[in-house]
Amino acid sequence: MSRNDELIALYDAYCQAGSMSPGTRALKRNYLQRFGATHDLLTCTSQEIVEWLSHNPTWKPATRRSARSALTTFFSWARKMGHRDDDPAADTMAVRVPPGAPKPCPESVLEHAISSADPRTRVAILLGAYAGLRRAEIAGLHADMIDLEAMTLRITGKGGRTRVVPLAEALVEPMTEAKARGGYLFPNGDKPVTPTTLGRMVKPYLGPGLSTHTLRHRFATRVYAGSRNLRATQELLGHASIATTERYTAVTDTERREAVAGL
Repeated sequence: MSRNDELIALYDAYCQAGSMSPGTRALKRNYLQRFGATHDLLTCTSQEIVEWLSHNPTWKPATRRSARSALTTFFSWARKMGHRDDDPAADTMAVRVPPGAPKPCPESVLEHAISSADPRTRVAILLGAYAGLRRAEIAGLHADMIDLEAMTLRITGKGGRTRVVPLAEALVEPMTEAKARGGYLFPNGDKPVTPTTLGRMVKPYLGPGLSTHTLRHRFATRVYAGSRNLRATQELLGHASIATTERYTAVTDTERREAVAGL
């Protein structure tokens, strides 16, 4: 094992001890391994970090911010633990990410997807559109997370945050059947399918420019339109920040007209 690999393993153990989610740990390891493939984690400089972050022209701002976050948290840990005397990532510029516009799956597309999908994929589509689950949350859903007495799903998502999502009417029948079968809803042997596999299952039924995540945007938009409660929408989506929730809730043309008519 190389020196870089040893450091990454020590840092990963530190993150695990702090109950960081497996998905977040895997993402951080990935960026550190990619950076470490061409740089020494004990001797690299701030300039080398800046050059590495800037010499990935295909990265979107959110990807670059995620990569920088992985490096800043790692080098902060390395300094605190005595592996380095300095923190070369501390003074790197924060990555500005333009606010994204919500892109809810159109209702006509959703209706067609539900009617044309095979039974297994149909359940995945319903969980995105009527429960607002992330792709990884759908992929890892287990029958134990379904509470038919309370008619809810208990989901642990990003950052290890657990939320309770009431079952919409469209989900009652498929969740009742899933509970009776037991196990993972989307199994691959004795494990669940990967989020990537789940996304590939759903994608053909949504068409160009639409992904599983647009079903989550659809859920957020409909929940907020029906309740006008942004805080409730935030909790149902499992967002740490209400600012993130605001980016998920689209405003319709009708709502804009009604707002102006109210003048």
